[in-house]
Amino acid sequence: MIPSLTLSGVLPPFTGASPVARSSVSPYLVSPHDFVSRYCSSPERASLLVGLFEYRRELRAVGIVEGFQWIDGSFIEDAEKSRGRPPADIDIITFGGRPAGYAEKDAWAEWCAAHFAVWKGMIELPLASDDEAAMKILEGVLDGQTA
Repeated sequence: MIPSLTLSGVLPPFTGASPVARSSVSPYLVSPHDFVSRYCSSPERASLLVGLFEYRRELRAVGIVEGFQWIDGSFIEDAEKSRGRPPADIDIITFGGRPAGYAEKDAWAEWCAAHFAVWKGMIELPLASDDEAAMKILEGVLDGQTA
């Protein structure tokens, strides 16, 4: 079940009296049918949803069939009311399992190279780290010094 929006126009982080029960805590597990039923309220939203489900079909076509997706952003808010326009996109994170037969790192790298025109790297920043050195660089740039 997708809960009602808060007075701020967003989904609540949890429902009920306490955030302890998994069934009442975001992210809320819903079926594709219920998701579309709730958020397909305009042609603009319908177009974005078609793109989302085409993306999901492509994931399955290349062998990514296990996992889940988190959806966030203005699409699951009342953007029409709060921003005066429909959402422009759907913010999504896909947590997908590797296709069958590609559990090893080398096999996975080969699979990715074969299925993506441009295979891009990512950066991971741990939250448990010292950000002070980075902040000093930023302050220097903002003060007109070079990085």
